[in-house]
Amino acid sequence: MTPDQQDVSDSRSHQPSLSPTDEELWSAFASGSDAALDALIERYRAPLYWYLLLSTGKQDAAARHSRDAWALLAAYRQPFEGFASFKSWLYGVATQSAVPATHSEAFGFGDLLDDLKRAPQTSRRGQIFFAIADMARAERQPFLLATLVGLPVPDVAKACNFTVERTWRCLEKAYARLARSDPFERAGVSDGL
Repeated sequence: MTPDQQDVSDSRSHQPSLSPTDEELWSAFASGSDAALDALIERYRAPLYWYLLLSTGKQDAAARHSRDAWALLAAYRQPFEGFASFKSWLYGVATQSAVPATHSEAFGFGDLLDDLKRAPQTSRRGQIFFAIADMARAERQPFLLATLVGLPVPDVAKACNFTVERTWRCLEKAYARLARSDPFERAGVSDGL
């Protein structure tokens, strides 16, 4: 290989690779590409599980609802409608799949507390957990979708079956509750941990 050929091949290898968008992958899946669904699952496996874990408070429920959401989507295999993005639609499906498990009386502290004790960033995770655990489901779901997931408020409203106005009220309550809370004190965790 000549030096000129080396320069050309080096410049090609440093070009950024553009991965397909979520919407392009879903469109490919709807057109018959199972590999596209696998790519979406890989892209959202951890964030969706984390959202569902914070929503339900139970590891087994989070895993089950994640599987259920993907199974529903895999069976659908049509273009999604009504949401601003595939991500909004995915979290909407997952939220609706998990609704019975997200009632406050079903929120399980045991699984997460065990994880928090073993986690290297206990104080950060503990702070988030205790603040979220104190929220009623009507506040917790919109808060998680808007802040953790980053969905636009109209899509949060659709995912929760709320009006946009109710969603804003729930978010205001959730943010006010977080501003008033001291989760470290309630958890018995010192700032030094």
